[in-house]
Amino acid sequence: MDTLYFEKTGNIVKVRQGKSVYEIKRHTDEKINLDTWRIYSGEINNVSIWRGTDIEGPIKQTGTVDFIGGCHGDERYTQVNILLDGKVVGEQQDVSLTEGTCVVIFVKSDVYFCNNTEQVAFRRCKRLEFRERKLIVSNKWTYVGYETFDVECFTGCGLYSVYKDLLVGYSTDYDSELVNDRGSELRPEIKTAYFYGENFVITLRMLTGKGKHYLGQVHDFAKESRPRFKAYLFGVGRGTGKYLMEQGEELSASFEIEII
Repeated sequence: MDTLYFEKTGNIVKVRQGKSVYEIKRHTDEKINLDTWRIYSGEINNVSIWRGTDIEGPIKQTGTVDFIGGCHGDERYTQVNILLDGKVVGEQQDVSLTEGTCVVIFVKSDVYFCNNTEQVAFRRCKRLEFRERKLIVSNKWTYVGYETFDVECFTGCGLYSVYKDLLVGYSTDYDSELVNDRGSELRPEIKTAYFYGENFVITLRMLTGKGKHYLGQVHDFAKESRPRFKAYLFGVGRGTGKYLMEQGEELSASFEIEII
């Protein structure tokens, strides 16, 4: 069984599992109404494979200019709990462990309507579980607004980003062809995506959250200053029809990431 290496210093947590290292931090940015704990960066073999993106799954309301949640802003945490091999680590406690088996981080937060610092749209409960070579991300979004929320897009089942120059290519479970110069089409059949490097394989796999509004895709951000591939497993995908939420309704989903 692989062991985990865990370190918490102030508002930064680092978890090493095999070849990969994740940095989880309390990220505050008053310009976008953001104060929450989230996964901020990922490394493989001490090389940064992405930084600053949101791999935990934001949501977008039809007609708004941006997603809400995570790096998109409009989210403030209300509670964080860290369990290290079943023992609670306090938010203000610094601790390190060289041989652990399981790290679980629970984050509860309020997510506000886009560009609205006054009105809460969702109560969010996020669970990050690090065990051996896998990271399991689980999300539950409970709608607390008064008017109907028209969901344009919800990436709750999975979202992962890797710099293209570090990859040989990617494939999905729908099409096993190795591709390195284009993205895939949105398809309900795609539930797993693979990223291949010279000395690693990343597997992104949907666990729960698939319904009639589900779509999977690998997108090629070819025009960015440092191009990257992003794998999306949309709990609610664009163009799949109306998905309306009333007060008290929930969206939930989970996915796993394995790096070998």
